[in-house]
Order: sequence, then structure tokens, then C-alpha cells
Amino acid sequence: MGSWAIDSRTRLVCLIGDPVSGSISPQIHNSAYREMGLNAVYLAFRVERGELEDAVKGLRVMAAGFNVTIPHKVAVIGFLDEIDDIARRAGAVNTVVNRDGRLEGYNTDVDGVIAPLRGVRGDRALVLGAGGAARAAIVALDELGFREVFVANRTPKRAERLAVEVEVGCKLKPMKLEEAKALLPAVDLLVNATPVGSDGIGKPIEGEFGPELTVFDFVYRPIETPLLREAKLAGCRVIYGYEMLVEQAAKGIELIFGIKPPKTLMYEVARRVLNEG
Repeated sequence: MGSWAIDSRTRLVCLIGDPVSGSISPQIHNSAYREMGLNAVYLAFRVERGELEDAVKGLRVMAAGFNVTIPHKVAVIGFLDEIDDIARRAGAVNTVVNRDGRLEGYNTDVDGVIAPLRGVRGDRALVLGAGGAARAAIVALDELGFREVFVANRTPKRAERLAVEVEVGCKLKPMKLEEAKALLPAVDLLVNATPVGSDGIGKPIEGEFGPELTVFDFVYRPIETPLLREAKLAGCRVIYGYEMLVEQAAKGIELIFGIKPPKTLMYEVARRVLNEG
């Protein structure tokens, strides 16, 4: 493991969002920085909706880069100098790189979705949610060749707006969340891009899962959410939320520092921290 110290030359990278108290990103990033011998530190800052502009102004001066989570992935675009094509298509940013005071936005959540889904075949997917994570999921599914994506949300107007704003070639069909249950036998992939299940109790959808279905839950705490537990019992292939978390973090580190990080270590740290509770 490389040397690691905090001094006057230490570079700051951080996470901004609300809430951030349960995030394990600091453990994942800081472990990677130590392994790589980077003089950098990763911190999480709670930033409420009305504080976003001021936070970005401060980070423009102080940070090498930063990650963005709920509820700022869409709104942060208005405070950046440039966004890449994937972020533009998604209409959401989760990673910002500071290039000498110029802020460039990226969506590494898309990478975080694509990597665990490589090898999963299908034409139709059901995405639950209509926030920044759902936007990334849809772009990723389009990149993977899915031809039809149903977007179900508790507030149908948000799903309808998402379907108009996200730039993809696949067919997008917004709907009410309660209508999604009937689709489960007809889709190849179910993606939960909502926070439902993070309490270890609730499920974002009710219904019967067939063994041909792949279920990907973006919630990473607990590791096995109620949704994934039910899917496993039904014989489905399951993909854990921490897989997306690690993959998007690794891509973000590469963008900020220009170095490929130790993903095996990052996976080990994520599992250990989550298992410790």
C-alpha cells in the first residue's frame, strides 16, 4: 500500500448531496487514494437544495473534483462550464472535474450501470424511478442495446418529463408505478433506481418474478435488499447496488486523476464496510 498523508498540498475531492450521512464513498475513495499513493482526501458534505450554487462556487476554488448525489444531479448542470455527451444525453451529472477552475461534468453512473450488466441479454427493461439515477440507467440500457424501456414512477409527470428529456434511441414508455406490476412477466431486466429498500424493509414493486428476470437494485445498503432477496428466492439473477457504486467511483477517480484505480480493493472495501453495518 502506498504512502498517504494529509498536508498543505493535499487535494480535496468530495461528495455533495442531501443526505450523505450513510454514504460509504469516503471509505472507498480514501482506500483507493492510499493504495495509489495519491496526496488526496475524499469527504462528504451535506448540501441542501438552496445551497447548491454557493457550494459549487466554493468547490471551484478548493476541489480537484467532486461527486454529486440526490437531489442535485440535474440542477448542478446549471453551474458547470461544460458537460460531456453522455451527461448531456442523460440530463444529469454525478462527477465534476476541475480543470484549472473550469468545471466539466460527467455521468459515471452510466459506466456504473453498464459494467455489471455486461453479459446480460434482453430487449425490454423496466426502470423504477425518474431521478438522476434513472436517467443514467436509461442511457446505459440504450448503450447496451435494449430496444424498449418502461419508466415507472410514483409521480407520472416526472416519468413523462424524463422520457422527453433523455436522448436515447430506444423506445421510452412512461407509466404510473402501480401499472408496472403487470409488466414483470414481459421484461428481461428490472432496475430499481429509487431509494426504496434502503431501510431494509420496503420494496419498490410488488409482483411475481420469473427466473428469467435479472434484477438490479441501485440501493447498496443493506447489501441484500428486500427486492433482491425476493428475486433470489425466485431464481433470478441479481446485481447488487455496491457494484454500481464501485464502478462509477472508479471511473470518476480515473477522470479526476488520470489514473486507473485498484477496483479489486475498492470492491473489497465496499463489501467489508457494508457487512460491518
